[in-house]
Amino acid sequence: MKLKHLYSLLLLSTVTLSSMGQEYHLGLRAGYSQANLEADDESAFTLKARQAFTFAFTHNLRFRQSPIGFSIETGYVLKGARISDPGNDYRLQYMNFPVLLDIYPSENLRLSVGPEISFLADARNRTTDSTSVNLNSVFDKRWELSGTIGLSYALDFFVDIGARYTHGFSKYENLDAILNRREQYNSYFQIYFGIKLAN
Repeated sequence: MKLKHLYSLLLLSTVTLSSMGQEYHLGLRAGYSQANLEADDESAFTLKARQAFTFAFTHNLRFRQSPIGFSIETGYVLKGARISDPGNDYRLQYMNFPVLLDIYPSENLRLSVGPEISFLADARNRTTDSTSVNLNSVFDKRWELSGTIGLSYALDFFVDIGARYTHGFSKYENLDAILNRREQYNSYFQIYFGIKLAN
């Protein structure tokens, strides 16, 4: 499925569901993330979490007289890892599409859980001599499936704060000759601010 087709499907689903919901909001989420590149095997080098900024457009709806809702997002996150060997720095750029079930224990508190589908736009190893090596032979799967769980709190009607953890289910089976391991997968943790832009 092409990226534009997936986005069109998500947008159509949001519009359809919003007609059933009591509350619908278009929003913007921006925050800070720490990403890890993991595997069952040990890496040839010590890996450190990649720190980066994330952002997403969000569609949130909540059903009438119910503590249940849905969130559909379109965002960007930089994954990968910082490597102890100073000559290597993995930068994996993803467009991500979480589709989350929202549960509201109270009016201001929201628990979110669900799948996240991500598209690998670019995979690079940025070396210290300012060159950039393509890693597509290792990270050859363009689509990635993850599971996400998060908690957010509404400070007021327009502003939310939250935290979220995403664990990758898709694994890259090709041998990574630099890290000397196979079946690598992504995980990341983020904290964020969410702003409601429109009803």
